[in-house]
Amino acid sequence: MCSGHPNTVSIDPSIRIEGYIIRSRSSIGQSEAGWWLTGAQRVAVAHVARAACGGTRHRGQSIDDATADVAAFIAATPAHTTGDQVGSWVLALGEGPYVEVVGVVARTVAVDTLHRTLGLAVPAIPDPQPGMPRREPVKTKRGRAWVGMAGFEVPPNTLSGSPSEQAAANQLEAGFYMTGEQMQNPDQHRGRLHRTQIELVAASLSHANECFY
Repeated sequence: MCSGHPNTVSIDPSIRIEGYIIRSRSSIGQSEAGWWLTGAQRVAVAHVARAACGGTRHRGQSIDDATADVAAFIAATPAHTTGDQVGSWVLALGEGPYVEVVGVVARTVAVDTLHRTLGLAVPAIPDPQPGMPRREPVKTKRGRAWVGMAGFEVPPNTLSGSPSEQAAANQLEAGFYMTGEQMQNPDQHRGRLHRTQIELVAASLSHANECFY
């Protein structure tokens, strides 16, 4: 999942990136309580993920070693994850909390990668906000995926075991890629890019990052 130390790129001045930056900073700034984790736990997970991508270890006081180990592994070496590992992590953390950890890690790494690629400083991870997570049961169904999902077993529902995290991921995806509604349009454009070009970029990045589903 980590990008390591990507080379910076020159941006065509006709491409508006301000919205992506604002959206991504807003995403990483979601330090309030989630569906399963407190704000302090979510912030700790984000710090662990950022440290792991930098090759260092971080131990937050708000999360246990098992959660920190999962966050670090997913951030630094996601392609090495196996179904058996996920099963053991789900047993240790609970399926909902595990899904939320994955979501927080993924968004943190995505935001950091965008900023580093553009030659910008990564945004500060904010202080946690008070409040308790909802922790209401989510009706999910396990199929061929390694975690249960609410609704259809498709990539956009991967984080549905934590509804608040799924919503946050959808918001970030809308800025980085497309909204769910836009995905239904085979002739969708974003700026000067046609849908086919968008998908070529997305598929190439996914392959390079060993992002498989």
